[in-house]
Amino acid sequence: MKDNILKTYVRRDLKLNKIKGFTILLTIILSFIFINIMSLYSVSAKLIFQDKLENGHQASFVKIKPEEIEGIKSEESIRKIGIGYIFPEVGVEDINLRIAYMDSELRDLGNVNLIKGDYPKKQDEIIVSENYFKYVNQKADIGDKIDIDLGTGLSTYNLSGILYSEAVGETYPIFVSKEYVDKFGQTDNYISQISMKSPNLYSENELKEKIILLANKYGIEDKNVHFFDMYFYYMGFVNENQYYMILALGLILGLISFLIIHNILYVFALEDRKNIAILRLIGANKKQALYLINTRIRYLGIIGICLGTIGTFSLFFINEKDKLLFLFKQKPIYILIILILSSLYIFFVLKLSAISVKRDINRISAKELFTNSQSTSHLVKRKKNYFITPKFLAWLNVKRDPKKTTYMILSLSIGGILLITSYTFLQAFNPELLAKKSYVNHEISIILKENSVLDSSNDNLMNTIQKKNPIDKDLIHSLKKVNNIEKVEIIQGINAEFISPNGSSDNLNIEGYTTQQEEWIKDNLLEGDSSYQVLYANNGVIVNQPKEIQKYYGWDVKIGDEVKFKYQKKEFKAIVIGITDILTGNGYFYVPAESLYQLADENSNLNYELRLSLKDKSLISQEKTISDVKNLINKYPLKLDTYLNAVDEYKVSLKTSKKLLLSITFIILVMGVGNLINTYLSNIVSRRNEMSLFNLIGMTKSQRSKMLMTENMYYMKRILLITLILGAISSYTLYIFISRDKIIGGMNYKFPIIEFLVYALLIYILGNITLKTADNIFIKQR
Repeated sequence: MKDNILKTYVRRDLKLNKIKGFTILLTIILSFIFINIMSLYSVSAKLIFQDKLENGHQASFVKIKPEEIEGIKSEESIRKIGIGYIFPEVGVEDINLRIAYMDSELRDLGNVNLIKGDYPKKQDEIIVSENYFKYVNQKADIGDKIDIDLGTGLSTYNLSGILYSEAVGETYPIFVSKEYVDKFGQTDNYISQISMKSPNLYSENELKEKIILLANKYGIEDKNVHFFDMYFYYMGFVNENQYYMILALGLILGLISFLIIHNILYVFALEDRKNIAILRLIGANKKQALYLINTRIRYLGIIGICLGTIGTFSLFFINEKDKLLFLFKQKPIYILIILILSSLYIFFVLKLSAISVKRDINRISAKELFTNSQSTSHLVKRKKNYFITPKFLAWLNVKRDPKKTTYMILSLSIGGILLITSYTFLQAFNPELLAKKSYVNHEISIILKENSVLDSSNDNLMNTIQKKNPIDKDLIHSLKKVNNIEKVEIIQGINAEFISPNGSSDNLNIEGYTTQQEEWIKDNLLEGDSSYQVLYANNGVIVNQPKEIQKYYGWDVKIGDEVKFKYQKKEFKAIVIGITDILTGNGYFYVPAESLYQLADENSNLNYELRLSLKDKSLISQEKTISDVKNLINKYPLKLDTYLNAVDEYKVSLKTSKKLLLSITFIILVMGVGNLINTYLSNIVSRRNEMSLFNLIGMTKSQRSKMLMTENMYYMKRILLITLILGAISSYTLYIFISRDKIIGGMNYKFPIIEFLVYALLIYILGNITLKTADNIFIKQR
C-alpha cells in the first residue's frame, strides 16, 4: 500500500513541478541524443568504409604469369584476384588510345562495369568507348566491323561491346581479348590486383606481410608487389583517435549530465523534506524514503530515453540519411547495441546522482515538520556587527546550501570552458594559412592526370610516357606567355628501385631537386645540408620522412649512408646529405634534377609537375589566370590543382568541424542554462514563506529586486571567472597540441573574447529574467 501511495505521489509531483521535470527530462533527452548520434555516425562511417574496402583491392602484382594467377586464386585467403595487361598508349592524330585487357574480376575490382555487349573473347574482338565514336563522329553498334589503328597499323575489328565512360583528357580506352595480348608473346608481363578475405581484421603491417608471403610463395619478387596506398589510408580513416575523442566528449557530457541531474534531484529532495518527514512520522524507513528518488529516476529515465530515441533517429535521418539506411539494411544489431549502451549510460548517471543525495535523504526526520527551511544561524554567527540588507540576505541565500550552489556553478562553467576551447580551435584553423603550407611559393600546380612517370609500374609504358609527356618545352613556353604568370617551376621525377644500406628495396619515386626548392627544403631540414651545389658535387640525396622509411623498410636513416637507385640497367649511388620530414612532398627522395639522367636517357622527359607563381595574387586575378591556364591545357591529360581550391577544401572541412563543435557546445549550454533556470526557480519557490515575511516586515520591491540581482551576480562572477581562467588554460593547451601537428600546426592563438562576452551577457540576462519572472509569479502573489 505504501508503495502505491509513493507512486501516486511521484506522478502527482512530476505533474505539478513541470519546470523541474522538464529541465531534468530535457537534460536526459539531449544527453541521450548526443551520445547516440556520435556513436551512430562513428560506427556507420567505419562500417561503410570497411564495406567499400572489403570489395576493393589491397595490392597489385606486376610482371606476373597467368599460371601464377591461377595458383593464387586457389588460396583460401583470396576473395578475388583479377588479371590484365596495359599496352603503351597509341597516338592517333590529336588523341590517344589506351589499349588494355582486363578479365571480369579485374573489371569488377576497378568498377569497370558500364559495358553494353560482351567482353572480347577472340583476337579480332574489341570494346570501344562510346565517347570515341562521338569524337570521330562515327556511328557504330555491337556486331559492327570498325577500322582502327591499335599501334600495329590499321586493322578491322569486330565490335563486341561499347564502354560508357568519359575520356581522360583526350585519351580513350580500348579493351581487347587475352588472345590479342598473347599474340604479342606477353606471357610474363601481366598485372593483377588482389582482394583479400576480411582484410579489416588485420593491422596494416600484418596485411602487407600476409600479401608478401603469398607473393613469395608463387615466386613473385617483393619489388613486383605494389600496395594500394589509398586502401591503407582509408583503413585508418575512422581510427582510434576518433574513438578517443568520442570518449573524451562522452566523459565531459557525462560530468555535466551528472552535475545537472544531481542538482535537480537534490532540489527535488529539498522540496520533499516535509513530505518525507511525514512518511518517517507514520513509520516509513529510510529505504522507503529513498523510493521517491528511485521512482522519479525510473519514470524520467524511461520517458527521456523514449523521446531521445525518436529525436536521435529524426535528427540522424535528416543529416545522415544514407548512413542510417546502411545500418538498418546491413548491421541493425549495431543500432540496438548503441541504444542499449546509451540507455544504460543514462540510468547510470541517474543512479549515481541518486546515490549522491542519499545521505541528505537519510538525514531527514520527523522534526522537519516543525522547521520552515534550511537554517542559516550558523552562517549568521560568522558575521559580527552585520545589518540586514539586500546584499546580506542574498549572501545568506547563496551560502545556505553550498552543495547546490557548487553544482550549478560547475555545470555552467564547464559549458563555457567548452565554448571557449571550441572557438579557439576554430579560429586557429585558418584555411588560407593551411593551404599556403602546400603552396609555399606558387598558386597553381599542373601534374600528369594518370600513368605519370611516378606511378607507373610498367617499364615499357613509362618509356612511352617519358617520350610523349605533354609537359614539354612547348607547353612551358605557352604557359609563360599567359598574362599574370610570373614564374614557372619545373618539377622532375622518375620511378626507380631503391636499395637501402640494409638491403631492403622497393620501387619508389625520386624527385628532382632544383635551386628553386632550396629555401623550402632548408626550412624543413632536420639535419644535414640542403645546398644544391653540395648535393650535385657529392652525388647526394635528401631523404624525406625518415620515420616512415624506418617503419616500412627498417632503415634508420643517417647522414653519410649510401643508397642505390636502379632503373633498367642503370644504377645511381647517392650519399645521404640531408634529412627532412615534409608531409606535403611527393616522395621519399630528393636528388639534384641533373642526377636523374644518370638513370634515364638524355632524351627522356621526366617533367611531372609545373608550379606557377603569379604576379597579382588577388582573388579576381587568380581566378582569371586559372581560367586561362585551364583553356590552355584542356586538350592534355593534365590535372590542375590550385591554391584557391585548397582554401575551399579547408573551408568545407572547417564548416564540418564548426558544425560538430557548435552542436556539442549548444547541447551542453542548453543543459547548463536549463539547470540555472531550474535552480533559480527552485530557490524562489522553496523560500516563498520566508520572502513573504520579508514583505510583511517592510522590504520594498526595489530592495527585493536588489537582493535577487545581487544573488544572480554572485553566481555570475564565479561562473565567468572559472570559465575565463580554465577556458584560457584549456584553449591554450589545445593550441599547443595543434601547433605540433605538421599539417594543421603553426596557427596563431587568439582568445575568443567576443564569444566569451556574448556568453557572459547571455547567462547574466537569462538569470535576471528568471529571477524577475519568479518574483512576479511566486512572491507578489503572497
